[in-house]
Amino acid sequence: HGADDYLIKPFSARELLARVRAHLELARIRQDAHRERSRLQDELQLILDSAPAMIWYKDTHNRILRVNRLAADSIALSKDQIEGRSVADLYPDHADRYYQDDLIVMETRAPRLGIVEPYQLGTGETRWIRTDKVPIRNDMDEVVGILVFSQDITEHRQVEKALRESEERLKRVLETDAVGILFFDYSGSVINANDVFLRQTGYRREQIDCRDLHWRTMTPPEWIEASERQMEQFAQTGRIGPYEKEYFFADGSRHWMLFAGRDLGDGTIAEYCIDINDRKEAQRRLERFSEELEQQVSARTAELLHTQEQLRAMANELNLAEQRERKRLAMELHDHLQQMLVLAKLKLGQGKHTAELVPGCAKIFVETDGILSDA
Repeated sequence: HGADDYLIKPFSARELLARVRAHLELARIRQDAHRERSRLQDELQLILDSAPAMIWYKDTHNRILRVNRLAADSIALSKDQIEGRSVADLYPDHADRYYQDDLIVMETRAPRLGIVEPYQLGTGETRWIRTDKVPIRNDMDEVVGILVFSQDITEHRQVEKALRESEERLKRVLETDAVGILFFDYSGSVINANDVFLRQTGYRREQIDCRDLHWRTMTPPEWIEASERQMEQFAQTGRIGPYEKEYFFADGSRHWMLFAGRDLGDGTIAEYCIDINDRKEAQRRLERFSEELEQQVSARTAELLHTQEQLRAMANELNLAEQRERKRLAMELHDHLQQMLVLAKLKLGQGKHTAELVPGCAKIFVETDGILSDA
């Protein structure tokens, strides 16, 4: 009962010693095997605990046989508190769903990869994980368990969401009707553009795909120097503009465009371009109108100055005429008064002869004649 060996009597001392030595050697081998198994188990556990994923090893009845440190920490339990327990005890809200995936793996005998699902931590926080499930087979090719690997992808999903939102915002920007957008490589070749730019300029997407467009070929010669200064600024600051210049359209016509761009950090340059040709044309019309108005004002001012000189001359002439008329009238009045005075003196002379017959009248006529003589 429980013996590893036995001897049949009678037996010799030599046989007994041989049997003892054999059992001692067997015990040593068993101890070595046990130590080796323990070492391998420790190494396996170390490997599992070092893995950047939560790992569960389950049997076909949804019972957890082994877990690594990350898996145990995720639900705030020790490995001893988890191993040997049913998934339903540890994850009551999700056990059925987990087991349905396990059944598919066991029935198909094939791994089930990339399962994205919510996972509740021991703190109550819900995270997102990506799970791979692999069937474990024994020597007879029977599925005896499931090995589960899960990685927390919550931050990755957040990054993907932010990236999708960023791409959506960029898409809306690229679809802005009023703004053309160009993408250059560092050599200056156009590598992409939005539809607005193509509609504005008449260039075709095939020309972009074939790298036929370059900022130098689309820039009039007299604007090359200004563009080169912008590229020198770009080399220092990573930014272009904003600045204005004329641009060749596909039909060879020139249009004024407003440009502003910056380095995207991946070897490409994004540049916004707005067609300001209408504004420039309105500005030119305003400048021409201002010049014409200034010329008209100058001409009108000259006319007013000439008229003012004429009025001043006329005023002087009127003043002189008035003075001459006054002098003439004064002369005529003087002559008339003199004649009247002479006539009065003649009449007084006649009156004195008559007044001599009237006492007192002669004296009055004499005095009046003196007054008239003084006048």
